[in-house]
Amino acid sequence: MLRLRRSGAKRLGLSPAKKKGRTPGTKVEMDGHLFASKKEASIYLEFKADPKVKILGITPLFPLLDGFTRPSGEKVRPMVYTADFLIRHQDQAQEIVVEVKSKGTAKMVDYQLRRKLFLAKYTDYLFLEIILEGKHRTEKLI
Repeated sequence: MLRLRRSGAKRLGLSPAKKKGRTPGTKVEMDGHLFASKKEASIYLEFKADPKVKILGITPLFPLLDGFTRPSGEKVRPMVYTADFLIRHQDQAQEIVVEVKSKGTAKMVDYQLRRKLFLAKYTDYLFLEIILEGKHRTEKLI
């Protein structure tokens, strides 16, 4: 079986295979922002409509580990945590990092590891995890 890169397929006039994300979901564009899921976009609308909430950032990046070079010369890329939102609530003095997840993605080992590293390194932030599953919603402020 012949496999082509996306660029090679385009040059030959073929329709390249769509890239699969790490988690399934319908990407949604709203107000010039691209959200990873409908759930994330719905939370954005809630924050936008609430006068007590100020959105400070959408998909803010937080470095967790610096990149480095191993003794063998192999370069290891830095590890970065990408949150869904950074907000400030009128009732809170601290900024709040918000993560929107489904029940399944909240259990993923990669997410749990990055969340723990974030919580250990960035103690000045509050962390709000919103888990949406159908009509059921769970919020946990850490």
